[in-house]
Amino acid sequence: MTDDNGTAQRPCGFERVRALLRGESFDARVDGSRKMMGFVLGGDGSNTRITRESVELQFVGQVRRRPHSYFLSLAPGIVMDIMARLGVSEVLQPTVGVLEPSRAVLEPWLPQRGLEEEACWIVPSPEAIDIVVRPLSIEERPATGPIPRGGPWRLPEPLRWVKPEPVYVSFDGGLRCPRCESMSPTFRSLGDGVLVCGICGRSFEKRAHCPPLNQGTSPAIMPVCATSGKSR
Repeated sequence: MTDDNGTAQRPCGFERVRALLRGESFDARVDGSRKMMGFVLGGDGSNTRITRESVELQFVGQVRRRPHSYFLSLAPGIVMDIMARLGVSEVLQPTVGVLEPSRAVLEPWLPQRGLEEEACWIVPSPEAIDIVVRPLSIEERPATGPIPRGGPWRLPEPLRWVKPEPVYVSFDGGLRCPRCESMSPTFRSLGDGVLVCGICGRSFEKRAHCPPLNQGTSPAIMPVCATSGKSR
């Protein structure tokens, strides 16, 4: 691949992932690969989607407004390690198998992750690569190969996001939005001290001293911490 001046360009993260899946061999590790693997492996399971724009990660049992998003440059290292743990040199079709820690090429940043065998499904397509990881809940191990239509090793159902109920904070005397400079007594809280203005719809961090909470506005209202900026 070359640019307009004929200079060779390094393929983007998504194309490097596709090259790995086709069977090309190269060291895809970058700074952050080990940390990312610590998120993908272990726990109650995860769903990772790699597209041309980003890497999105969902955790089983976690409720969020949106998936976690990571730099695309991390994707090739993750796929390289997943394929090594599966013991495969290429993935040309939807594939299921067992991640074997003894075959790993990356040591996860979180030391307690990636030490156990886990079930893994890889579903490649022109638009995205989906990687699903789940704990092994039965003694039987799937033979590495095509994903079956039924049985215990069929592809798990997609994770559904449960939209959290909105939480609001109220300020005696009101608060001025630093974005649109409008005064309002109530703002929606996104947590971690981030508020959303109901007039302009933009978010901002509330780090300064919080006026006393007006407890009579709504039972869903929760105060914003004046010192740490976190909801409690």
